[in-house]
Amino acid sequence: MKQVGKGFTLIEFVVGMVLLGVACAGCLSLLISQKDAYRDPLVQQMSVQIFNKIRSEIIIRSFDENSEQGGGFYRCGESVNNIIMDSCKTSVGLDGSEKALGDFNDVDDFITSDICNRVSELACRDGEYVPASFFFETFDYDSEVNTILEDYHVKIKVSACPIGGLSGTSAEIKCNGSDDHSAKKIDISILQRDGNVIDYSFIKANI
Repeated sequence: MKQVGKGFTLIEFVVGMVLLGVACAGCLSLLISQKDAYRDPLVQQMSVQIFNKIRSEIIIRSFDENSEQGGGFYRCGESVNNIIMDSCKTSVGLDGSEKALGDFNDVDDFITSDICNRVSELACRDGEYVPASFFFETFDYDSEVNTILEDYHVKIKVSACPIGGLSGTSAEIKCNGSDDHSAKKIDISILQRDGNVIDYSFIKANI
């Protein structure tokens, strides 16, 4: 008896290819979503590193343009032991010809809207978001760092924070006092490469 082998018809072959394509598309979508899930923590960690770098730069600067730039015991606007310090500025913002991170000497110099207005060559976003690389001053040959940082932008606002009376060890610091020169509140927003914005805030006292 002659045995005849049974194969696939053309219709069965086409249907099988379509079903296989649908299954592969589903697997591909799953892999892409998993890739994003692993990428997000790395993006957030990069934002934290950028914030820590900028915060460190701000903390080591003087509270005010009229503060003792070399550090000292006296604050702007104070009169102690017959020593009268210059009054604190009544407004915030860049002073003189400051245009680069190395020129900054007080907290107000970090206001990014002012930086965007003064440093025209910066590729700012919305007139407020400065490229994160501005605060790192990386060398030209460090192309890898520059490539990573170019996906992140930073917005910084500085405002007076008159701290009210504090009592107890767990007192919450609020900007609700009467001394406009007691502290400044720094708000930092980091625009990540995925389009999300992470907000941070801290207070620098006039010390």
